[in-house]
Amino acid sequence: MTTSSQEGSPNALLEALACNIPCLGSRIPEIEEILGGEELLFTLDSPAELSHKIHRAAVDETYRKKLKQLAKQRANAHRFDWDRAAAALVCRT
Repeated sequence: MTTSSQEGSPNALLEALACNIPCLGSRIPEIEEILGGEELLFTLDSPAELSHKIHRAAVDETYRKKLKQLAKQRANAHRFDWDRAAAALVCRT
């Protein structure tokens, strides 16, 4: 979980997603770009919203599974693929 208001590109968040760990992050542009959907985001100055999401993940197995699924989707969206990068470079020339 990241609660910073000025994070940049948070390596810990990217690493957690790569390990298929459900993540929550504050609603700032850098985190929103990585996490995407509303399920994974909370308002930085709303401890009640963050608390609700943590509590729900602790007690609701279906929600927890959904968070894991979303983490996997977001990790795949940010995964670097050498073959794809090379193909894109070759196609540009």
